[in-house]
Amino acid sequence: MSLNKFSLQQNTGSENWMNIKASNMIIKCTDSKYISYKCPNVGNDGEVLTADGLGNVSFGPVNSLVTVPNQELQSIETLDYNPKLSKITWTNTELNKYNLYNYYGRAYRPTLRTPYSPTQPASNVSTEAQLDSAISINHDNIVITAPFTITSIKTINFNCKISCVDTQHSITASGITNMFNVTSDNVFFDNVELVNGNSSSVVTCISFTGSATNNCVHNSLFKTNEFAITSSLPQIQIYNNQFQFEGTPPDSHRYISLSKCTEKTLIYENTFNGNGALSTAFLLISGSSTADFTNGHLFLYKNISNIEPVQRMAIMETTPSNFKLTMTENTITTYTDFFILYGDGMLNGFTEITANNNNVTLIVGSPGFKGLVGWDSPGSGGIITYSPIIRGSLNTLPNTLRDDYSPLPNSTNNNPILCYKNTKFSTSLNVPINPPLVASTD
Repeated sequence: MSLNKFSLQQNTGSENWMNIKASNMIIKCTDSKYISYKCPNVGNDGEVLTADGLGNVSFGPVNSLVTVPNQELQSIETLDYNPKLSKITWTNTELNKYNLYNYYGRAYRPTLRTPYSPTQPASNVSTEAQLDSAISINHDNIVITAPFTITSIKTINFNCKISCVDTQHSITASGITNMFNVTSDNVFFDNVELVNGNSSSVVTCISFTGSATNNCVHNSLFKTNEFAITSSLPQIQIYNNQFQFEGTPPDSHRYISLSKCTEKTLIYENTFNGNGALSTAFLLISGSSTADFTNGHLFLYKNISNIEPVQRMAIMETTPSNFKLTMTENTITTYTDFFILYGDGMLNGFTEITANNNNVTLIVGSPGFKGLVGWDSPGSGGIITYSPIIRGSLNTLPNTLRDDYSPLPNSTNNNPILCYKNTKFSTSLNVPINPPLVASTD
């Protein structure tokens, strides 16, 4: 996605300050004055745009318009922004004027990575023996042409695409817990159906292990009793898949397990089906140490729930470091949860939480909402002394919280983005909900 034009708005009469990286910019403010700047290092990611010698440029006070005539900004992350906003409390009316939408009206998100493209002709596979043969010779274009059963784990340690071309055929596990173990870069599952009804707690359809990159799972159907996808990779891309429960409810299960995220992990436009009980979680985030979630950025975009209710979108059980969470346009019906942080000190590992245009509905009989991000702990809790930057607007959220959950100050019940369990935590923080800096205005 490119941003040719965007606007920065603040409604307080004070200035917006921001650092921007680009090679050539013209900045037009509301008083029709222009600031032009050409970076000397064009082609080397530019340098910080400077107006006062300190790396700061004033865009204010309101409705400043920025155009980039000669170089597109590839995404909002091209911007190194550190706004200094004087206003602490934003009303709901003001918050609804601000969002993470670019000039073209799309919600910000990184563009999908390009999956692996095979170099060999298709190897048509309709039996387990044919699949084993294709894998043994590292064939990089495996096309499933009929449904069949597998009885042993398949290890993929080479670049390849495994797909169905037209009709989506099923591969069903028999007598095994794990179906595919992927250890290579550039493995692409596309338009396949994987069925694993084994009731073991370690069941998974695809396991990604090691430090590989650019692994993608697109357009596929998973029927599983426990995990569909587990990943210990720095990053993974999971797009436009259907997840269904295979078993007898109320068996508790999670569809995706991330034991590592140190780069950008993209989970986009998936449908997660509940099991008819209150025991379906979309995503488990749990690793062995903080290092597994250092410098990572998790993007949850346009995921939806079906066969309601579900238990939650996600739970994170490992304290991260310098971690960012972005949730945009997700829609679920749930009992009480959306995204749960579970553990003492969890919040200290986040630098930013952004939530825009999410829609959460509670089922009849719910005791109340825990917040879009709800912080709980099996430990003693404590006093909250730190909050990451919280950005959010245009969310449709329940305004009735559970009795044992409270919003961080200024994160009101009408906009409960970040809440905490008040029987474990307390705080006197004064935490603003900041409007994201890119607005959907002309």
